[in-house]
Formats: sequence, structure tokens, C-alpha cells
Amino acid sequence: MEKSPIKGKKENSNYSLKVILLNDYISFLAGIFPLVILGITIFTQLFGFFPDLKRGRPPLGTEAIPFFIQFGLIAIVIGAIIIALRVVKIKKILEQDIEVDGKVTKVWKYRDSWRIYFTYRYKNMEFDNSILTVYNKKTKVLMPNKKIRVIINPEDPLKATIKEVFR
Repeated sequence: MEKSPIKGKKENSNYSLKVILLNDYISFLAGIFPLVILGITIFTQLFGFFPDLKRGRPPLGTEAIPFFIQFGLIAIVIGAIIIALRVVKIKKILEQDIEVDGKVTKVWKYRDSWRIYFTYRYKNMEFDNSILTVYNKKTKVLMPNKKIRVIINPEDPLKATIKEVFR
């Protein structure tokens, strides 16, 4: 008798905010952007200037610090909202009861982003999907033709993610 590729998952979902921030590209950017602004502010405060990256203009001086602080606070608020929405969305998928076998069909890498295309079967239908992740040690092993476990929403099988990325 053949083993079914669908498996009900009853244990508690053990997702972590750290894993989501390090592997979900949108959450990663939303967390890094305020840190970059903070770095610019600290650099400007310590050295009295921040070099302008366009030629022909003078560097930004300490008079730009209030702008960077205000921009940083706005970036923190927007980043926190984006991260919260992404964590809720990913957590909702990870807490689903259905895991199916899948296969990576192709990957696309651009700088630090890594889009993983995958396919899986559920209720005699085949689905194609993709997720955008950060290219790192955990995700770079997901190469074409690699077998994976896919967690899906049984009410909407197109809402799915790769288990190995977030666990």
C-alpha cells in the first residue's frame, strides 16, 4: 500500500520571529531599512557630515540629523506594521493542518533576494507557486528538483509556503 503524500499536522507550530525576519524578504527589508537610517544618523552625529552620493553637491551636515531622526521614526512605524502583517500572514499559513509533498521547479536570484518556484499536488490538482526569500544558508539548498514539504491552506490551496524555509 502506497504512503499518502498528505499528512495532517497536529503538533504546535513552532515559528519564530527571528526565522521570519531572516528568511522572508519583505520582512527583512522592513527591519533593515530603519537600521540603515539609524546608521546614517549616528555617522552624521559622530563625524559631522554624511557624504552626498551624487557628484557636485556638498555633503550633508549635522543640520540633516533632525530629518534623519524623523524619517527613521516614520520608517520604524511603517516597518513594524509591515513586519506585523507579514508575521500574521506567515503564521496563519504555518498553522494550517495540511502538509503535502512538493518539488522546487526553479529558482531566481537577484542580489540578496531569492524567488523559489515550486509545485505541489492537493486533491488531484497540481499547483504552481513561489515565495520570495532572502538568499542565505537555509534557502540556498532549495535548488531545482529538490523535494520539499509544502504547507497549504485547505480552503485556498494557492496560499502555501515551503516548510523548510520557516522551520
